[in-house]
Amino acid sequence: MGAAREKVALLRRICNRPGIAHLPLDALKLYLLLLADAGGIGTEQAIEVQTVQRALGRKIGAAGILDLGKALEGDRLAAIRAGPGGRPARRGARQPLRLYYRILRPDA
Repeated sequence: MGAAREKVALLRRICNRPGIAHLPLDALKLYLLLLADAGGIGTEQAIEVQTVQRALGRKIGAAGILDLGKALEGDRLAAIRAGPGGRPARRGARQPLRLYYRILRPDA
């Protein structure tokens, strides 16, 4: 099964789960963003904090995103962690954070 078809099948299964309606709206938005961005199910991927902020339509820090990630992980949808994101844009600046995530298989 191709990656796109696997994502659609996964989304259909998740939509039929009873607890999905109780997730915060921003957690659902985050999940849809991560699912669309993912190269595959079950493999770790990286995404910039700024990308998530733009998708959610508001300024949210890495800690807030990780809190949303905890809700997703609690429902076995995705696992998210923060880590170093490469070189700073300018000398002396702090190293940017990058989010690393993995879309989980609900039956795993």
